Amino acid sequence: MKKNITICLGSSCFARGNHANLEIIERCLADGTLPPDMVELRGSCCEQLCSDGPNISIDGRMLHSVDAGMLAAVLEEIARPPQDTGTDPPGAGDAAYE
Repeated sequence: MKKNITICLGSSCFARGNHANLEIIERCLADGTLPPDMVELRGSCCEQLCSDGPNISIDGRMLHSVDAGMLAAVLEEIARPPQDTGTDPPGAGDAAYE
């Protein structure tokens, strides 16, 4: 399932660091660190949270004061393959299920 990343491109957030954050996201998409089929990247004009910026929303969860370190951790989490939850029913891997 794709993650929706919305980066505020309003003048305050852009000047406070989202210009660099956008470059980081675009670079990760270009070099495959963040597979493009895993994310939908959008920009917004202003999230009206200027004093808390730079702001980036991931699937509707707003992150404030996003710097390169925080962004790297978030992108790493998004790019991490889902872990096996062990919820497959018994025998799901057996020939009877194939």
